[in-house]
Amino acid sequence: MDKYLQKFSIERDEGYMDSKSKVEFVDKYLGALLGAMVGDALGWVYEDRGMNTGKYVNIQRNFVSWSRRAGGRYQPHEEYISAGSYSDDTQLIFASARSLQYKNWFSHFVKIELPSWLLYERGGGGATKRAAETWSNGHPPWKLEKQNVDSIKRYFNAGGNGVTMRIMPHVFFCKNRLEELTNQVFLNGIATHGHPRALLSAIVFSWAMHYLVQKENNLEYGELVSYLLDNKDNWGQFPKVNNIKDWKEASNFAATVKYDDLWVATANELVSGLELISKAMKKGLRDSKMETLEKLNCFDKSTRGAGTVATLVAIYMASKYAADPASAVMDLASMQNADTDTIASMTGSLLGAIHGTEWIYPEWYLVQDYDYARKLVHNVGQIIFEDTNETLWNSSDNRNIKESIPNLKRADSISIGPFSSVTLQEVSKNKTSSKNFNISTYQFKSDEGQTIYIKIIKKISERPDVKQIQGSIEPQQKNSIINKEPIKVILSDIDIEKLSGILPPRVTAIKLFALISDFLQEKGNIQKLITKHESKTLNVDNIKQVLALLENNLIKSEK
Repeated sequence: MDKYLQKFSIERDEGYMDSKSKVEFVDKYLGALLGAMVGDALGWVYEDRGMNTGKYVNIQRNFVSWSRRAGGRYQPHEEYISAGSYSDDTQLIFASARSLQYKNWFSHFVKIELPSWLLYERGGGGATKRAAETWSNGHPPWKLEKQNVDSIKRYFNAGGNGVTMRIMPHVFFCKNRLEELTNQVFLNGIATHGHPRALLSAIVFSWAMHYLVQKENNLEYGELVSYLLDNKDNWGQFPKVNNIKDWKEASNFAATVKYDDLWVATANELVSGLELISKAMKKGLRDSKMETLEKLNCFDKSTRGAGTVATLVAIYMASKYAADPASAVMDLASMQNADTDTIASMTGSLLGAIHGTEWIYPEWYLVQDYDYARKLVHNVGQIIFEDTNETLWNSSDNRNIKESIPNLKRADSISIGPFSSVTLQEVSKNKTSSKNFNISTYQFKSDEGQTIYIKIIKKISERPDVKQIQGSIEPQQKNSIINKEPIKVILSDIDIEKLSGILPPRVTAIKLFALISDFLQEKGNIQKLITKHESKTLNVDNIKQVLALLENNLIKSEK
C-alpha cells in the first residue's frame, strides 16, 4: 500500500505569507474552525431527536450536558455527553488538519487517522466507518481485487455529507491555489466516499469558503451565490488528479451509468440548487427561510444527509445571515427534522471565514478542546513531520488498545494512532438496559490537547469459563500447529468478539464456523486450510489471523 499512497505526496510552497496577512488569515481560520466546532456542539444535542434521552429545551448560548442513546438493538446503553462536546464532524476536521502537517498528507490520513479514529469516533457515519475499516485492513475501499462487488458499489453509492463537513482545513492550507485545493479535497473525499454528491459538493463548499477567506470587504447580499454560479464551468470539471486510474476503473465498474455522466448530473443538481438560492436571495425580506430550506431538501429524511443538501443549505444560510452569524448557527443547530450538527457546523465555518472570531460569544470559547484548535490553526501551512513511510495503524492495533485499556489506572499514558501519548483522565460507567454487558467510557487527553473518549464493552457471562466453541485435535507431526498431547480449543465470548473484528463484515457465520471446524479436523495443516478457505471474501491474512487466535486458545485436555 505504501507505493500506492506515495503517488499522492504534494509539495508545499515556501514563503507562505507576510506577518500582517498571516494575522488576519489565522483569525479567519480560527473563526472558521470555532464556528464549525460550536455548530457541531450545539447541533449534536438535537441531531436525530430519538437519540437524546432527555427533554429538548430551547436553544441557548450556553452549552448543555446531555445523554444519548447508543449501542443499537444489541448493546443498548446511555452515553453521557458533557457540555460543549463535539461529534465526528469536528473529530474529522481535526484529523484532516493534522494530516496536512505531514509531507504526504494523504498517506497519513488513510494509514493513521482514519483507522485509529474507529477507536474514539463519536456519532460517525456509516460510509466513513466502513472505509476506515477497509483502510485498517491495508487496502483502499475501491480496490476491486480485495472486496466483493456489493462493497465496491456501496462505496461508490456513498454520497453523504461526511466529506463536506471535514475538508475546511484544506482551504486554509492551499490559500490561493484553487487547482491544488480542488485536488486535495477530491483526494480527501475518495478516502471514504465515491459518489459525486459527496465529492463535488465538497469541492463547491471549498470554493465557497476560499472566496470568503480571500474577500477583504463586506459580503454583498447574494454575492457568494453569484460567484459560484459564474464559476460553475470551473468547479464543475472533474479534477485533474494523477495516478487514479484504478479508482476510475472501479468507478465505472460500480456505476450503473458512466461515472463522468454521473458527475455532470451532480453538477447540474448543484447548479439548480444555487439558482434556487439566488432567486430566494433576490426576494430579500420576502424570502421565506423555511420554504427555501424545504425546497433544498433540508427536512427530507431520505435526502437530508446528502453532501449536496448540506452544501446548499450552508451556502444559503451563510449568505442570508452574513450580518447575523450567531443567530444562523443557533437556528440551524435546533432545527427540527434536519441534520443539525453538520449543517450548523458547515454554516458556522463559512461565517467564520467571513468574520474571523469577532462574532464568537464568550461562552462559546468553552467548547471542547478550544486550546487544541488554536494550536492547529497556528501551524497552518507548516510541514512538521517529514516521514513519508508511516506504518499502517491496522485493525489489530485497535483490538490491542481496547484489550489494554481496562488495565490502565488514572494518569497512565498510552500511544494511539496520531497521538504520541494520551493520558487517562477519567473512567465512567454507562447506564445500560441490558444485564449482558458492562460498558465503560474512558476519557483521555493527548499531549497536544485533544480529548478522546473510548468505550469498552464487556459481555457478562453467567459462567465466566463458558465454552462457546469447543473441539479436540489429535497429536500431529512436527509441522503441525501442535505436536504433543491431545488438546481442546476453547473460545470465550471475548474471543468470539475478536474473531468478528478480524474478519470482514461480509464473511458469514457459516464460513467462520466451517474454518474453525476444519481447524479441529485437518490436523494442523495450515496450507491446506488456506487453500480450502481462501476466497474473495476471506483472504490469506484473515485466515492466518483466525488460526493464530485459535492456536493461542489451545489447552491440554483433561486425562
